[in-house]
Order: sequence, then structure tokens, then C-alpha cells
Amino acid sequence: MNNSSVVARYIERFRIHRFSTYLSRLFPQGENNDSRNVSSFYSSDNAAGSCKTLGQICLLQLAFYLSITATLWLLLSMLGFPVEDLLGQLFSYQVWKSTTAQGFLVPCAYLFNSIWMAGWLLCIVKRAKKCLDFAVTMYLLHFVFCTVFYGFPYSWSWWLFLLLQVSITTLLGEWLCMRRELQEILLVPCLRDEEEAGNIA
Repeated sequence: MNNSSVVARYIERFRIHRFSTYLSRLFPQGENNDSRNVSSFYSSDNAAGSCKTLGQICLLQLAFYLSITATLWLLLSMLGFPVEDLLGQLFSYQVWKSTTAQGFLVPCAYLFNSIWMAGWLLCIVKRAKKCLDFAVTMYLLHFVFCTVFYGFPYSWSWWLFLLLQVSITTLLGEWLCMRRELQEILLVPCLRDEEEAGNIA
């Protein structure tokens, strides 16, 4: 084998190496491509989670105002009071400073509504560890709406009942969600036992 053939072989290998390097840059594969796929997957997953949380907040806020409107209308109708200025009774803190029977019904309606909202937490949120966050967000948005429509609530009874509502909704909602989660946990072993019994039979 002469020197010219050896040099020609090395040149050919160098060309093949350069061509393979160019192809690998043009079509990236392997770990880099996998890492890009993983990062895009997690980014899309985070976006979907954010959209889901926002949707739950909107649904919960809508359920809050539907429930309190129905509860207040029902109490006023049952006791023979006129159902008028319902928006003011929902958002104005001046009603809470009233000593009349009608002014007493509004706090009672909100307390009853905090119980209904615990059930809505069970239906919409479904997780005990998230109940506090969603309950605080819901009543915080209610405070913002009250301030925008009728001014900052200066009534101490308004704030007292707001804290009671947050406590009742959160504690009762967590209890309901924990019961549901425990039932799901207990249901899985039962299903496995039934499958094993069926396989044995």
C-alpha cells in the first residue's frame, strides 16, 4: 500500500465525518431533542393547569352570587319582606349597619350561603388542600366588588361576618373533600381485591 492510497483514505474519512456532523446539526436528535420535547410538554401542562384554575375561580364566583341571590330572595319572600334593591343588599355594607329585621336577614343569608359554598367547593375544586386558597380568593373578589360598587365597607359587623363565612366555607369544604378523598382511597383496594378474587375463581 503506497502513501497516496493512505492519504486518499484519510481524506475520504474526513469528508464522511464532516458530512455526518452537518446532518446531525441539521436534524438534531437524541438528548437535546428529548429535552426540548419534555420542556414543551411541561410548559403546555402548566398552561393547561393555569386555565383550569382560572375556570374554577370563575365558576365558584358565579356559584357564589347565584347562591346568595337565591338564598336572600327565599328568606325575604318567606318572611313577607319586599324583594327590592337586591343588588344593594348584596354589595352595600350599609345594610349591615341597619337594626331592622330586614337588615338582620342579610347576614343570615350570607351565613347560610357559606354552607352552600362548601358544597360548591366539593363539586368544583374537589381537593381539600385547595379549599382555603379558593375560599379566600372568592371572598376577596367579593370584597373588591363591594368596594367598587358601594365603597369600602367600614362596618365592623361586615368584616366579622366575612371572617365567619371564610371559616365556615373552608372548614366544611375541607371536611367534605377529605371524606370524598378517603372514599376514593378505600375504594381502590376493594376493587383490587375483587379483581384478584375473580382471577382466582
